Amino acid sequence: MLTRTIMAGALALSLAACGTTPMRVPFDPLAKSKLGEVQVFGLLAQDEIVVRPPPTGSVGGGLIVAIIDSKIGESRQNDLQAALAPFYASVDDFDFRSQFNTALGATLAQDKSIRFGQIVQASQRPSDSELNKRRDALPAGSALMFCITDYTFSPDFTRMSIVTTIQMKQPGSKESMFKNTYLYQSASLGKGGGESLKAWAENKGARYREAAGEGSAQIAKMIGLDLAAGAGEPTQPVLATTYLETTGNLDIKGAVLVSEADRVIVRSSIGTLFSMPHNVGGQPK
Repeated sequence: MLTRTIMAGALALSLAACGTTPMRVPFDPLAKSKLGEVQVFGLLAQDEIVVRPPPTGSVGGGLIVAIIDSKIGESRQNDLQAALAPFYASVDDFDFRSQFNTALGATLAQDKSIRFGQIVQASQRPSDSELNKRRDALPAGSALMFCITDYTFSPDFTRMSIVTTIQMKQPGSKESMFKNTYLYQSASLGKGGGESLKAWAENKGARYREAAGEGSAQIAKMIGLDLAAGAGEPTQPVLATTYLETTGNLDIKGAVLVSEADRVIVRSSIGTLFSMPHNVGGQPK
């Protein structure tokens, strides 16, 4: 039986607070042309989707409010656990990790300019020293690409979100030669809460499995676009849209890279890539 996990708190994207560390390091074409084999090391720790209850919304108020807040949070977690049981039962046999790795592996295999090795999958995050040893054990001219993936529902349970971060480094170097974050969010399902959870669970979780498949493919597609992009891209229409995050809505404005029938891929102002349904936010200007 898979472990049922409900976690409180915000999705740790830190997209707005990038400080002096760039969110994106584009692939330099010259460095790419000299690159040998790239070993791919993936971390997808979750056996199942992580659900985070929405914040209680209290601001200030001191210790008494904080205690009340924690009790409300505990109550919400208990309520969520009960509401999620039918959903988890409907998707108990679903292997998101294998589906995601298959999509990513297929995309990497299509890139003929880089020789990617098979994805080595971990279920627990290795220490920095372990990663450095793995990186430095590679032959000169090769690289290690480390991928971290998380997936969750939006606070109201209407949307599924997948986030993948990537860093690629060469032996002996602390600097990334390629780095970025990729975010997928599904179309809305239901009116929220228990209604949406019921909809995700219907027909053995058909809509959930569909969204997970679309999300895996979209994350892989964005990574493929980014690997081929280099430092610059043609000027594209600008889209204003919204990504539903645990602590509130994240407003996004950026260049449209791909516009499909029901969704769009946008590069935000800090370089991250988003795959969003058309009905979430604005339209290209």
